[in-house]
Amino acid sequence: MLAVKVRTGVSLEMAEDVWPGSMMHISGPFPPLPSLLRSLDTSAHRVGFFCFGGAITACVDPIRALLSHGADVRLLYFNKGPEQVLFRRQLDALTTLYPKTYQIHYVYTRPGQEPDRPGELTGRLNADMLADVFSDWYAFPVRFESAGSDSAKALARQLVSSAKHAGNWKDRVYDMPLGEWLGETLWE
Repeated sequence: MLAVKVRTGVSLEMAEDVWPGSMMHISGPFPPLPSLLRSLDTSAHRVGFFCFGGAITACVDPIRALLSHGADVRLLYFNKGPEQVLFRRQLDALTTLYPKTYQIHYVYTRPGQEPDRPGELTGRLNADMLADVFSDWYAFPVRFESAGSDSAKALARQLVSSAKHAGNWKDRVYDMPLGEWLGETLWE
């Protein structure tokens, strides 16, 4: 196996102690992603995603699949700052491919962090943020997906419920936070 050490970004803190000849054990995703994609419900017309940190990894392919089946997809993707954003190029490319049916909002939670592009937000997930992104969907059935820590998913679920969206809340089957795999919580 080949391990590549990056100089900047979210992987840097995980790769600080990697040197030539280091042995790394990698596992996941759980369950394997191909079986998840085969069972993905693509019948929803509107799907909102709340992704926190590195948990975006579990959502990129389902987002692509939903868009290719004609769904409207909106993604709120939370990170401490822009340098922690994973898959930015791929997520932004979907905006070009699906300009009418895909929206992404990068949300930076680090105190004092300012947005550096249109459509970016700052702060913690709250009712106003939810209304800004999803209020035009309130009258329609909507499915919501979340990926991240249990507390982050619980907050998203609570806010969606209190907004009285028509439709149902459905957790991802594979949303175990990466922090549990590493023995710590990374997204709090």
